[in-house]
Amino acid sequence: MPVRAVQPFIPRSWALALTATVVTSPTPMLETMKIAMELALADADLPPSAIGYVNAHGTGTQHGDIAESQATANLFRQPCPN
Repeated sequence: MPVRAVQPFIPRSWALALTATVVTSPTPMLETMKIAMELALADADLPPSAIGYVNAHGTGTQHGDIAESQATANLFRQPCPN
């Protein structure tokens, strides 16, 4: 099988949102996760439709992973990037 050259991914922007609550608490986390994604998109001057893939890596907890999934779905609407 031939090896295909792949262009390296270089992020255009990123954002971080922290809350004063426990990291696995989903209610405030969902909104701050969405805000962090909105800030990164705004900083990169990209609309959500320009994103083709989201590499989610939440807290690994039921609440945290659900909040991350919901925040991503709320921002990107349906269909979400794979």
